[in-house]
Amino acid sequence: MNIILNDKSRMEYSDAGQSDYIFICIHGGGGDRSHLLPQFEYLSTIARAINIDLRGYGRSTALNGF
Repeated sequence: MNIILNDKSRMEYSDAGQSDYIFICIHGGGGDRSHLLPQFEYLSTIARAINIDLRGYGRSTALNGF
């Protein structure tokens, strides 16, 4: 899934599970959301989980070309 922001950049994310509780998985520098896939899959079994690619990583576009 993706979100198109006001500056026309794209943020990619995965969203799974159902609950009033939400876990947001944010990867570190040099990685992308695939690095947190095992944790994301487990967390989505017990609550809602969102796993994002930060700007310029994975399938998200970079901010202002950087």
